[in-house]
Amino acid sequence: MLAHGDDRARRSTATEPGPGTLCQVIDWFGPKSFTFGGERFRIEVEAAVLYHMRSELGDWVLGKDQNMVQRFLEQHGDRLDRRRVVELGIFEGGSVVFDYLVCKPDRLVAVELRDHRVAPLDEFVDRHGLGGTIRLHYGVDQGDLVTLTRIVDEEFAGAPIDLVIDDASHLYAPTRASFEVLFPRLRPNGVYVIEDWDWAHHDEWQAEGGYFAGQPALTNLVVEILMFAGTRPDIVTEVSITERVAEIVRGPAELDGAIDLSSMYLARGRVFEPVF
Repeated sequence: MLAHGDDRARRSTATEPGPGTLCQVIDWFGPKSFTFGGERFRIEVEAAVLYHMRSELGDWVLGKDQNMVQRFLEQHGDRLDRRRVVELGIFEGGSVVFDYLVCKPDRLVAVELRDHRVAPLDEFVDRHGLGGTIRLHYGVDQGDLVTLTRIVDEEFAGAPIDLVIDDASHLYAPTRASFEVLFPRLRPNGVYVIEDWDWAHHDEWQAEGGYFAGQPALTNLVVEILMFAGTRPDIVTEVSITERVAEIVRGPAELDGAIDLSSMYLARGRVFEPVF
């Protein structure tokens, strides 16, 4: 086992400086632990392990793997156009802390289905005087369009969103509902991230009676978004698919409020239904 703080085990990775960015460094201590911005993070993507892990102040649980961590830092690190961020899913608070440290936004709004507050996250916000920057909303179903709309209206006062990260339910229907509400609110070139879109294709989810047994694969939503991009490239300019992460870039066309995704793509007159 590689000990935290052992310089022999330590390696650093950094973003490449570019327009509107600063160089940021991650110090890795083995494959599943790193420090960044003065905070330690433990990463895990295997659900059977992740769901039993708990965060402490300064020692955060993060549901990502190394590639996801590094890609997020490279794509979003200290950019000047990541000022307004929405995070769907708080879990143990690690993603909120990491996303804040990477993006340094003016406002990060996070919602969580569970009512139970994450005490270390509250302490982090209080200790750093971030109550006006990191806004936490518990007991919110990401599929509740009325509540989600109200929160975004109140928190951003009509200003466009720069970045949305959906790491919440991973279920087709509520993830789709959030996309219909939040994607239109992105500014041109804003980015919508759907994490773990490919859960249905990983070994741990193949057994009968598994955690998401009977639920449509989130892959169905990615297929719909690809059809959306093909039909309306003025609204969706780019879709990037990598392991565990789908990134959708907003185009310049104006939209008047939430969309009905089914009406945003052409499919030769056929009605799309989740296929598996």
